[in-house]
Amino acid sequence: LWVFEDANGHRITPDAAKSCIIDAEKGLKSELLTLEENAYNCSIFELNGKIDTSREIVSNMEEDLKEMSKLWDVCENLEKFIFSSKSLLWSNIDAESLEEVGKSHLKAVKGLHKRTRSSEAYRCVDKLCK
Repeated sequence: LWVFEDANGHRITPDAAKSCIIDAEKGLKSELLTLEENAYNCSIFELNGKIDTSREIVSNMEEDLKEMSKLWDVCENLEKFIFSSKSLLWSNIDAESLEEVGKSHLKAVKGLHKRTRSSEAYRCVDKLCK
């Protein structure tokens, strides 16, 4: 099982990261409800534009969570590929197929959204893929 170690030395598996993302999504939904309640209050006092920045922040947070979830999916798929590749016997290795699948994993990593690239997890997955 592949384990990511963050800058503080905390060890995180893809499953643990996905669990944290799910918890964060639940918390964000709660914040979204509060935001909508406040938007209603703003509309009563004709302050509609004052909530737009908060809506944009919440929207960005939703997008970040979605993209980080994709990152961890790519990580998990890469982990499975590496694990299965290591268990192959030399006589059963199809080098061309192995190379093509490896390239597809590299393409998946490079195809992740740019907002994930500043994360330590992305850098680690990118390095692992190469």
